[in-house]
Amino acid sequence: MICPELAGLGLEPLHIRKGGFIETQRGAEDRLLQAQQLGELAGASLFAFDRERALEKAYVAQAKKCAFRLDPAEMERW
Repeated sequence: MICPELAGLGLEPLHIRKGGFIETQRGAEDRLLQAQQLGELAGASLFAFDRERALEKAYVAQAKKCAFRLDPAEMERW
């Protein structure tokens, strides 16, 4: 989830996928858009603004699905 910020700083993150396949950040984003049924904005899109909004939506959905979450009641123990 840090890679979009790195890309925003001008860095080009690469991802090592299963089998040693190297994937670009753009490729990872396209795969995420496809997984969130937003594939029409994957690849070379003429609508960069729409792609950015779709990516924000896709990242939020992915975070809800996969990100670590702590139950607020558990926080009181800390």
